[in-house]
Amino acid sequence: MRNLEQVKRLTNDLDDYSREGPPTEERVRQMRDLTGIDWTAEEQWRHCFAYTSRASLEETAYLMFHKEYPPVYQADLVFWKCLPGIVLDEKEIYKTYRLGRGTLKALEPLPLEEILEKIGKLFLGWTRYPDAVQDGKSWRFVCP
Repeated sequence: MRNLEQVKRLTNDLDDYSREGPPTEERVRQMRDLTGIDWTAEEQWRHCFAYTSRASLEETAYLMFHKEYPPVYQADLVFWKCLPGIVLDEKEIYKTYRLGRGTLKALEPLPLEEILEKIGKLFLGWTRYPDAVQDGKSWRFVCP
């Protein structure tokens, strides 16, 4: 994205002055020029203030260019280990087994539920994102 660093700086500035109300027409014009989107002062105020309360600076800059937050990425986890005495190429294992769909007789799957439970215990003190799925297998955290 062109102008990314400038949009991030302007977002930071707008957040610093957000308690004073919507941005000035000059700042609104600057954001419009940088992103090519016809933002209103109220929209900029709301989104740039949300950057410190909800989203990261990078997510907010993405929003200013695309009118939506970036997609949430997720990963399916598969844990395994090679059987004793077996040595395999890690890249080939990844290609075959990465989604848990392939099978290799030389690999032993590890207990996913037990591993996820241990991971969950490591993050007990973290603030969970309010809209996160509470299924014990998904975590989304509010990051500083």
